Amino acid sequence: MLKIILKNRTADATAPTTSDIEKGEVAVNAFSGVVYINYNDGSPSGEVRAIDMTGPPGPPGPTGPTGPTNPICYPPKIYLGGVYA
Repeated sequence: MLKIILKNRTADATAPTTSDIEKGEVAVNAFSGVVYINYNDGSPSGEVRAIDMTGPPGPPGPTGPTGPTNPICYPPKIYLGGVYA
């Protein structure tokens, strides 16, 4: 069985530097749970970036009672670009 071991840090939440990982190499901080990659930005050493796993918060949901209480409201409206469609 093949086993891939990434470079990792378990002592603290410190991010790796360009001297820790080469371009295209992936590292994991097991303490904070953040994954990093040395991105090829065109410079000789690259740039270490965190791979964001969360994304921005979504829009607020509708308020009021939940469930199918008004048949006129079906199908439910879709929230697109800040407005209900």
